[in-house]
Amino acid sequence: MPDEPNTPSTPEQAQAPVVFISYSHDTREHKAWVASLAQQLVDKGVDVLFDQWDLGPGDDVPKFMEQAVARADRVLMICTEAYVRKADDGKGGVGYEAMVVTGELVRDLGTNKFVPIVRQTNDPKTLPRCVSTRFYVDFGEGADSEESFEVLLRELHNVPKLAKPVLGTNPFAVGQFEGSSRKAAKDERRLAFSESLASPEAAYRRALDIIHDDDRVAWRKLVLAANEKGAESLKRWKVENPEIPPVRNKDWSALYAHAQRGVGCYAPFIACLVASAETGKAGYADQLGWVESILNPMGYDTTNTTYHMFFPQLVFFVTQALVGGMLMLSEAGESAYHLATTKLPDRYNSCEARPLFEMNRFNGWPESLAHECTTAWKFLDSLISSWAWLRSAFGNEHECRSGISGYYQLLSFLNFIKLAKDGQLDIDEKSQMTFPICVPLCFCIWPAEVVEKGYSRFLRQRILLKRLLEANQMGEAAFEAAWPKWMSKVGAWLGDVYRGYWPQMHVPQSKLPEHFKGSPFEIS
Repeated sequence: MPDEPNTPSTPEQAQAPVVFISYSHDTREHKAWVASLAQQLVDKGVDVLFDQWDLGPGDDVPKFMEQAVARADRVLMICTEAYVRKADDGKGGVGYEAMVVTGELVRDLGTNKFVPIVRQTNDPKTLPRCVSTRFYVDFGEGADSEESFEVLLRELHNVPKLAKPVLGTNPFAVGQFEGSSRKAAKDERRLAFSESLASPEAAYRRALDIIHDDDRVAWRKLVLAANEKGAESLKRWKVENPEIPPVRNKDWSALYAHAQRGVGCYAPFIACLVASAETGKAGYADQLGWVESILNPMGYDTTNTTYHMFFPQLVFFVTQALVGGMLMLSEAGESAYHLATTKLPDRYNSCEARPLFEMNRFNGWPESLAHECTTAWKFLDSLISSWAWLRSAFGNEHECRSGISGYYQLLSFLNFIKLAKDGQLDIDEKSQMTFPICVPLCFCIWPAEVVEKGYSRFLRQRILLKRLLEANQMGEAAFEAAWPKWMSKVGAWLGDVYRGYWPQMHVPQSKLPEHFKGSPFEIS
């Protein structure tokens, strides 16, 4: 992703809610009032993205807005009468008027992200149609400004004035009431697999033995026991490691070590999943029940800091990369494709679930690592180097990285197909509200021989690739016409993210049309 305004440099800053203020420049007095509100929010621990601070002469206004809206946790819509008219018109106009959020953008990202702030003299109050049913904070004439500010501040910090009590469990519900038989079964699993789950190496070997014997009952029990142990270990880690190491001078080593201990809670479980991927065996490698269990650990408290709250997201990012990489090495492309397209809940739209390859918080920009793909990728790379059991599973670090590279090239290919199908390849990024590339291309930073080997693994899935193109009505001519446009976006992304380094990076997919020449899936 391109550089974003006010990028947090420390975990403390990263934990602060990030807010973008959208408003119309009605009068000097109104601009001054908005600036005062922004200052008060910053003073109370809110990281504010604000044009009067972050935008200078010559800067690209629409691009600033796109980046700010994409990065912000919440968007404050300062609803004056003029603002409401512009938002309902659905046109940003030129200059600073482009800072007005449109109904189309709200529909794309979901209304939960947007908080109407009413500053009007008329009664009844009016809101843009796209958020007309949303609860608003009143800063208009006659309103208690101090009370309104407290309401807003509590909403942004997610600290309600009256906290809703935690819902207790129904002791008689199926699966909740741990009666003597259920507790006995759980204890039996722990006893049976205690040695197997003592380390990821032992878990990996036991999983391979069970799958080799095709003992599906033992496999189910092993995975269940490994998941239970992972969830309990993660809960303990959160309690025992409340202090988040600071990041100083861009040195992430202390935070990486802290995060590795957290992700390591699930290492035996991940090792079982990697073993199943290595076999490529139906009924094992293609099972995706682990997705939900990692994203929602049993009994894990999702309150407190952003880092701890979204930590399961980071565990998932690591797991899908390792499992996907092993699936590509095992030539289980169909299973890798099912993983890449498994539907995940959208945080900003509770009514919508989208494929993994579209959900950047899960495939490369986890919230716990400041929502930065380069930071997350360096963490993944450090983990590959430090987890000795991965060398047993993959053979060596080179193979592990090449598998992950092949998997991410598959994710990237799906990103291309989605953009081509939606007619997005011809649209200038400056006119878009969302970034076209939703899969990180950070694998290009790895050595050329690693990336090239991953590319060969990607190309071996030519039957799958052919089916995907055909399913989206893309023939050879259409593919050859669309691919250079995609490569242009890839180059722009790498240029934005890696600045001066990207020309030396290896981007093997640039040769894809040559390899598909004649028959789209005959490798030359």
